[in-house]
Amino acid sequence: EQALLTQAQYQRRIEEAEQELWVLTAADQPDAAAIDTKVQQIAKLQGDQRIAFIRACGEAAKVLTDEQRKQLTGMLPPAPTPMAPAAPGMPAGGGISDM
Repeated sequence: EQALLTQAQYQRRIEEAEQELWVLTAADQPDAAAIDTKVQQIAKLQGDQRIAFIRACGEAAKVLTDEQRKQLTGMLPPAPTPMAPAAPGMPAGGGISDM
């Protein structure tokens, strides 16, 4: 929940900066230096947002077991799921029969 809140806060700040950039670029005489500064600010916010997400994932991973971490990263196949009962007219196991 904290990670999602942080991501939303960054996203709002990015959107505000994007709106400010739009105003700067829509001016009769656009200020290239101000536009450059705003673009750099947006890029920094996006980078900070990404780093915050990566850190949050790292913190969340600390509560997982080694097996859960391996599953999450794709190093371990997912646990088998129970087979669904066969629907009427379908072979046992719910799959398509060999023909």
